[in-house]
Amino acid sequence: MGTGHPSDRLLKALLEARGAIVREPLGERTRHQVQRIRAGRQCWVLKSYREESDEHFAHRFRREERVLTLLAGSAPGLAPAVKAGVIGTGQAFLIMEDLGPEAVSLHRVLGDSVDQAVPLAAAVAALARWHAFTEHRHDLLAAFCQSIVLDRNDRATLVRRHRLALRRIGSEMPEPRARSFAGRVIDPLLERPRRVIHNSANALNFVVRADGSVALIDFETISLGPLEFDLAELAIHPSLFGRHGLAGTAALYPGGLDPDALARAGLLRAIDTCGALSRQARQAPDAESAADLDHRADHYRDVAIQIAEELGIDDCGLPAP
Repeated sequence: MGTGHPSDRLLKALLEARGAIVREPLGERTRHQVQRIRAGRQCWVLKSYREESDEHFAHRFRREERVLTLLAGSAPGLAPAVKAGVIGTGQAFLIMEDLGPEAVSLHRVLGDSVDQAVPLAAAVAALARWHAFTEHRHDLLAAFCQSIVLDRNDRATLVRRHRLALRRIGSEMPEPRARSFAGRVIDPLLERPRRVIHNSANALNFVVRADGSVALIDFETISLGPLEFDLAELAIHPSLFGRHGLAGTAALYPGGLDPDALARAGLLRAIDTCGALSRQARQAPDAESAADLDHRADHYRDVAIQIAEELGIDDCGLPAP
């Protein structure tokens, strides 16, 4: 927590706030800095996008600001409301509604709670509401996604992401095996209808409020792709997967998702997450943090191996446990 930041004067003007701005870091490891800011008794959430950490910061800022503005009018309560947004040379700021001091990520709830049924149902309901919103605004949002060459779910991107994840884990897949994997996992998945998806619907991006309702956050990577990607990314959380599997989470979703596509999406996302956590572990500031990240990576590797076995895929590139 601290005071006296160079941007405090700008924030006070935007928020029409009195008193000193006090900052408190929020969230897990993330590309962009997220803080709770206070001025007197008022609170907001500040998300900072910087070129030094993301060369595409301006695109991600504009995408998230637009989505949150549309959601405020069409699906109030599903996401934090935008208070203000500013973009300048090398950086941008998005000021949003604070969801409350007792609001926590679904990831944390799942780690602390024995009863998963209520928060899981609320999270799936929020995801279904998001998909209903994107279906209603499909043309506008799809055009926005297509105008930015970022976060795409096409064959080349998914193949590249799979290879990168394996490399981060410490594995390589020879070209013939990589082609076989893509033909069995990626190609059939991409035959599914392309919809506007959240594209990062993991348990860290579902926030459980004090009243039990769930909001979605982090819309900077929305993209076009099969809906199964969003539900799969939630369902592969090791705590959920261990108790419910993919089918148990899918049963809560009020729509027609293809179980084979869900499994393929889950396999890809589990490998991605394992790779990302493995990379974070190597960059961790201390041994305890590294061990925790490695432990989480191992859980996602186990999820990926189990899904691959259920799909009858004996080689997804992951090293043996």
